[in-house]
Amino acid sequence: MIATILIGLLKANLAAGVAVLLVLAVRGLVRRRFGARAAYALWLAPLAAAAAVLAPHPQIATPMSPIILGAESAADAFVAQAPQAARNAGPDIVSLLFAAWLAGTLGTAALVLRRQARFSSAMGRLTPTGAPGVFRAESLEAGPAVVGVFRPRIVAPADFETRFAPAERALILAHERAHLASGDAAINALACAVRCLSWFSPLAHLAVRLLRVDQELACDAAVVGRFPAARRAYAELLLKTQIVTQPLPLGCHWPAGSEHPLKERIAMLKSPLPEPSMRRMGAAVALSLALGAGGLAWAAEPTRPEPATPALPPTDAAEPIPAVAPTPPAPIRAARKALSPAPLRTPISFAASEDAAPPVTDGSKPTGESATAAFLAVPSPNWSRRPEAEDLMRAYPADAAKGRLEGDVVLHCHVTLTGQLTDCSVLRETPQGAGFGAAALKLTELFEAREQTPEGGPKRGSDIRIPIRFRMPSAPAPSAN
Repeated sequence: MIATILIGLLKANLAAGVAVLLVLAVRGLVRRRFGARAAYALWLAPLAAAAAVLAPHPQIATPMSPIILGAESAADAFVAQAPQAARNAGPDIVSLLFAAWLAGTLGTAALVLRRQARFSSAMGRLTPTGAPGVFRAESLEAGPAVVGVFRPRIVAPADFETRFAPAERALILAHERAHLASGDAAINALACAVRCLSWFSPLAHLAVRLLRVDQELACDAAVVGRFPAARRAYAELLLKTQIVTQPLPLGCHWPAGSEHPLKERIAMLKSPLPEPSMRRMGAAVALSLALGAGGLAWAAEPTRPEPATPALPPTDAAEPIPAVAPTPPAPIRAARKALSPAPLRTPISFAASEDAAPPVTDGSKPTGESATAAFLAVPSPNWSRRPEAEDLMRAYPADAAKGRLEGDVVLHCHVTLTGQLTDCSVLRETPQGAGFGAAALKLTELFEAREQTPEGGPKRGSDIRIPIRFRMPSAPAPSAN
């Protein structure tokens, strides 16, 4: 699960990063040709690319063929690989990476909340101004701004009526109401969440900052469209409000401490607004770019349909299960028991010895026969760890064991980049309702795949199907007495 989160986060950031670079390349041209609103809409592209990568994708399951070996061969291979397992033991890198990402996310979120709390504290008590939805702060430096996420409100500084003339107040309120009409407060909250989750990505921080720049330019264009004769007054008003602006993470404001965006805003005021037809064309361009970015991100993931579920080998008398080797001698069984705690397991299917068989209902003990743990597997070099026969028999459904019921299960799993199986589900269970599906799912925690080898097999980052056959030991021979 942890590996799946990290892989999804990495893929989403890579796809969104490519889209951000594309937006950076065209946003200036789009603003000049189609208007500031179209340039603001371009930022849908990174969101669409990230969402497309995180959406479910069908994948081709890795084909495999059954291999069944005797218990003594499995024990020999296990004993031979145990020293290598001890050498490969090391820290869980995936858990360390997840802990580092989580710590960075929480730290960034704490910084955002601290800045928001500082702004809220500076506002003091809010009092209505008489204008609908407009409140006056106790501080001279709080606003003009839209504050809040779920219930955004326009907050004006304490000297709002004395500092600004009536015409200036009308322009300010028109700008802030343009933010409310566009839902910019919710968009900025989403941008803050993206910045927290992607704190490690410089492109994410740059994208959030420029998104808010384009957001303000879009509101400026909306105000100029309503008051075309007030361009000069509006430019002078920007200089007044720029002096008192302070950071507001969850809300709408102009980023402080940056001279270039202010020049950009004033330069836009000198340019004529695009015609309505060009603005509509700009909206189409932005939508096309978002759809294209999402489509390319989707196409980068495997999208071919999975093949039909392979049929399990028949288990009737006409197609018997391959013969299983006899029970291994005591020294090999002792070696296998002594090394069982090691993290590396034999990468083959094998038969369980008689001491691993579940109890039978008549009180007798099977002798001379072995319980078969038949996995649909791949050549041994591809599995660094997998269940032993004892693991399968421990997972055997109790009611099925009492009734000596046998079953077949086909699992579908995703192989993570670290070799574990995740997102496992039961594709087929025969017979149904006997508990074999749940038992097979328990065994998936014991699998671990190596990188794909020339012999083929489960490749990390792909999907596989694993048919598992649950077989009871043969009934004991009747006593001669």
